[in-house]
Amino acid sequence: MGRKLAVILGAGSSYDCVTGIVTDYDTNYWPPLTKDLFAFRSSFNAILRNYPRAEALSDQIRTRVAAGENLESILRSFEGERNTFIKRQYYAIPLYLQELIGEVSAHYVKAGPTKFDTLVGALERSSYDRILYLTLNYDLFIETALTRLYFINFSELRNYLGLNFKWRLIKLHGSVNWGRRMVNAPNMKNSGDIFNYMTDEPVFDSDVRVLGGWEESSRFIGDFFYYPAITVPLEGKDEFVCPREHSDHAEGFLQDCTDFLVIGFSALDGHVLKLLEPVS
Repeated sequence: MGRKLAVILGAGSSYDCVTGIVTDYDTNYWPPLTKDLFAFRSSFNAILRNYPRAEALSDQIRTRVAAGENLESILRSFEGERNTFIKRQYYAIPLYLQELIGEVSAHYVKAGPTKFDTLVGALERSSYDRILYLTLNYDLFIETALTRLYFINFSELRNYLGLNFKWRLIKLHGSVNWGRRMVNAPNMKNSGDIFNYMTDEPVFDSDVRVLGGWEESSRFIGDFFYYPAITVPLEGKDEFVCPREHSDHAEGFLQDCTDFLVIGFSALDGHVLKLLEPVS
């Protein structure tokens, strides 16, 4: 069977992924922890301004976070909203988060390596026969590191399963450049307009597709609108957004995994802990 290592990456792994004496980085795009996704930063505000509905909720979000409430419970209250107009505002939040974390992925590191480069290099030299990178983040830092070592691109979902390499990358909560087609979306070319005219709950295709980016234009392919395939940080969330083939691969890998490396994971996600139950 050989030695198998599961590397579990949480938000803290991206937050601390550079060192100032090694890497030139832009603090305006410092990867946020969950509680800071709506932090008052000029760079974040500029992105939030692109999504007026999400911006309209930001006063409540920031005020409640400042008062000590966790972001997951705040967003859960909006997700469960019965009022149609407030619910439309909630639907804009994944659009904001997609662009925000996409821009963080693109602009945080100005020059130099990240700790992800060091990690994947060390594990390539290690004695492990198989490695699973199991990330809860939807940023692109781990993809960048894997690309720089293995010269692989992630334009196809099958490439996340490593092809002929000894590693696999599973993004349980989705990715900034993934989308799912909204089956009942009106035929419009602006995501804001789509929700202006939505009268029913959105219906999404189960298939995930790799998009060309995370900006507004990347959400439209032909006549179809692709909503961000990311998991909103909700209290009590219980879903994975990655393709079923990916989550099944992770479950199979973990059944007889010999070693674990946990970086920046709070262990508060019950559905992730349930995935790990067979080895706990």
